[in-house]
Amino acid sequence: MDAVVASRFEPSAVLRDTASAPPPIVTNGLSHSFGTGESRKQVLFDIDLEIHRGELTILMGASGSGKTTLLTLVGCL
Repeated sequence: MDAVVASRFEPSAVLRDTASAPPPIVTNGLSHSFGTGESRKQVLFDIDLEIHRGELTILMGASGSGKTTLLTLVGCL
């Protein structure tokens, strides 16, 4: 299964002043599994992510790579 990739674009000059503020979205070592016991399937592995105000972030990956799961866990969906 392909990994989820986050692409980032720098904030524009107008939004750069807010870049020093704490990022509104932060994950450190985020992992997630579905199921229990032998049927348990880990879908996210140790994800570290910071998204700052004004950044445009694109999540890319194959179907089933965990994009929607990641967005759901960080509260974006």
